[in-house]
Amino acid sequence: MFADDTKLWNIIRHESDSRDLQEGLDILREWSNNWLLDFNIEKCKMMHVGHKLTTSYSIPRTDGALCRLAEADGQKDLGVILTKDLKAGRQCREAACKAMNVLQLRLKHHPSAKCTSANLYLDDCQSSNS
Repeated sequence: MFADDTKLWNIIRHESDSRDLQEGLDILREWSNNWLLDFNIEKCKMMHVGHKLTTSYSIPRTDGALCRLAEADGQKDLGVILTKDLKAGRQCREAACKAMNVLQLRLKHHPSAKCTSANLYLDDCQSSNS
C-alpha cells in the first residue's frame, strides 16, 4: 500500500523555511514507516510556486539512500491542474480538448449534424495532444 496523494507545503521566504519543509518531509517519512504506508518515491515531486529561491528536497529510500525530489511544472489533483505560475491556461486547454473529443465522437456517429467551426478546434486539440 502507498500513501498516495499526500501534500505538504510551506511558504518559503527564507532558507529556514526550506529547512522546515525538509523537516516536514522527514516527519512524513517516519510516519509512513511507522504505519507501513510507503511513499512511491519515483512519483514524489516538488513544485515551486511564486518564489525564486533555489531549493531542493529529498526523501530517504527504504535502503537509507536519499532520493532527491524532481521538480514539476504542474500537477493534477482531483481533476484540477495546478501550475507553478498559477495560470489556468493548461486546465482550460485540457477541458476544451475533452469537449471537442466528445463533439468529434458525436459528429462521427451522427454525420448529418454539421459543425464546420468545430473542425478548427478539433485540429488544434489533436496537435496539442501529440
